[in-house]
Amino acid sequence: MIVVHFMDIGCCTAEMYASCVSLLPGFMRDQTALYVKEADRKRYVLGKLILRNMLMGIGYHAGILSQIKSGSNNRPYLNDAIDFNISHSGSYVVCALSDNTKVGIDVEEIKELKVDDIKASVLTEEEYRTVEAAAAPLAAFYEIWTLKEAALKANGAGLMLPVKDVVIRSQDVQCAAESWNYKALQIHPAYKCHLVYKGKDPITVHELSSCPV
Repeated sequence: MIVVHFMDIGCCTAEMYASCVSLLPGFMRDQTALYVKEADRKRYVLGKLILRNMLMGIGYHAGILSQIKSGSNNRPYLNDAIDFNISHSGSYVVCALSDNTKVGIDVEEIKELKVDDIKASVLTEEEYRTVEAAAAPLAAFYEIWTLKEAALKANGAGLMLPVKDVVIRSQDVQCAAESWNYKALQIHPAYKCHLVYKGKDPITVHELSSCPV
């Protein structure tokens, strides 16, 4: 199975947020306090609670978040039976969960940026020409960027591999000599989101309408 849950953090009121924070293990509450901006705190907390609810939905206990550890390249993990990945941008938080494959997910709000300033680290020359020729160049850039970031997260390479070195093909994406499947997810018209995975498991995508408490 591959399941993706996502939500708009605007659904979480101040009262709900306080309840959400109380459900986190101590080390995650400590991490929350390090974020200066309220929106950053909300994204962090809700990402963890979406994961918690998804894990509880497949039989894990309510305190399961306390067992999450950091592996190589600081990639969070739980055990060998399950894999998960969280991403957030703007008003949205997304979480992917699988019991059969490593998963990577990335969501980005389509907002103004100077593509020329970062193209050398993200795009190949062919990809840059594709972006320039697109009817909506900014959206085209984020389409490529989210796919490459999701591949890096699935592979676990993180910052160890340059984004530009991820190779996008029509049927798969290659990251550090590994081939992965990918799927574009429609989260919101103002966002781009990609899921990267292996195998042929069905993918279920569900939007949450309230805080996962």
